[in-house]
Amino acid sequence: MRFLGTCIARAVLAAGGFLIAAPGWAQVDSCWPISGSAQPDSSISSPYGPRQKASENFRYDFHQGIDIQTPVGTPVHAIADGEVRIAGLHSSYTDPLVQLKHQNGAFYSNYLHLSSWSVSAGQQVEKGEVIGASGTGDSGFAHLHFEVRAGSLWRKSCVNPFRYLPYTDTAGLTVHLTNVELADPALPLVIALVESPREELDLDRIEVVTYNALDGQLLSQQAWDLEEINSKYNGDPKTLDNPDLDGVVVSPARFHAGAPVYQIEFRFHALSGAPQLKVEVKVFDIWGNTATASFTN
Repeated sequence: MRFLGTCIARAVLAAGGFLIAAPGWAQVDSCWPISGSAQPDSSISSPYGPRQKASENFRYDFHQGIDIQTPVGTPVHAIADGEVRIAGLHSSYTDPLVQLKHQNGAFYSNYLHLSSWSVSAGQQVEKGEVIGASGTGDSGFAHLHFEVRAGSLWRKSCVNPFRYLPYTDTAGLTVHLTNVELADPALPLVIALVESPREELDLDRIEVVTYNALDGQLLSQQAWDLEEINSKYNGDPKTLDNPDLDGVVVSPARFHAGAPVYQIEFRFHALSGAPQLKVEVKVFDIWGNTATASFTN
């Protein structure tokens, strides 16, 4: 069982300039918001990051937390020791919520769409303590929306909640290089499919590098990092909900509480190529575990 922490350090690689997760994570003693224990909540219906939003005719949406399907009135637990900042209605949110401050503001946890709450602002709570009961969003779908904001209260600070929740990490990501289109060899289209097991919704980043296959010359490199994209665009849904962002078209498959895997297709269309081309694709989870695929024509 792994617990990620609050120090989300990044290191720039000397060759290529890609950002990858660096070691040295602080430990967080936490539990899941529905089970109230180290047992992961099994009914996650929407992951962090790209998804199809079922309540709006399955349009593309960048989700800044996770949704946990559960009947209205289900007890909701504090994931870690903390202080209540918000309990109930708040002008910044459309539905009742509880917001907790942890480790003197190192991170914050939000529990939204509540039907009731049992704590008040300024109160100290302990890990696993019941803070309210789940409800529904505007769509009427019974679930808890849960999110974590690292280092600040702003939406741009929303990170993958799996960083702060206990789960068994098996490095289960896979990547398939499904197609490299060379209609214009100078502008290749690289299409990759990434899959995560539903128990490990911890996809962090995908990187693509192109080389001249004849002499090994580096031609281009590009990355799409879920948390960096959210931060770069200040958590603004008007920008983030565009599926074609920074030269990559992102197409998540439909995901629900019973889906065995989380699938996203990435179409990189701003790369440089050559008639004889080598392509390398690498994906990272939030622990830095990787999976790779390659192509040479």
